Amino acid sequence: DTLTRLEAGSGTKNVGDALHEGYSDYFAASHVSDTSGETVTKIGEYSFSNCTPLIREMNTLTPFQNTTAFEDEHLAGLTWASGLWKLRTDLGREAADLIALKSLMLLSTKPGFVEAVESLVRADELLYAGANRSLIRSLFYDQLKFIGGQTGIFRDTENLIPEIGFRSGSSVPMGRRSGIN
Repeated sequence: DTLTRLEAGSGTKNVGDALHEGYSDYFAASHVSDTSGETVTKIGEYSFSNCTPLIREMNTLTPFQNTTAFEDEHLAGLTWASGLWKLRTDLGREAADLIALKSLMLLSTKPGFVEAVESLVRADELLYAGANRSLIRSLFYDQLKFIGGQTGIFRDTENLIPEIGFRSGSSVPMGRRSGIN
């Protein structure tokens, strides 16, 4: 929250709430896994052991469900966290943590999910010359279904402008954020 000034917890559920939960869950699990030497992917297992509905498993990709996205920010956040955890699995802790942290600095205060995904892509471009661009887009768009798949307008195979298949709170036009006009 200090880095991004995401508008979360305002009383009206929005994308910022889901991202807040997702990034928080991811960074907590990444830190605990790194310091303990064990893979810790169940969020709330210790704190909420008597309240199993609050326990969330990040190690399983959880596709985005538009119908419940704004009813419970923890569920939409779990999708985001599971995607970040998959990046960690594929790229390693250091690379995934750096991409996730850098992406936070590229978000507006009222992001939509497309802006959030593209902030990961931009972070990868800044840190790793875009080496993981296709992996990130495939994971978050196709596998996690943040926009219902990549059925959008293609500029070329590396710069896809997807159709938006969900309600977005983004205040930044997609073309401007991705560098495509």
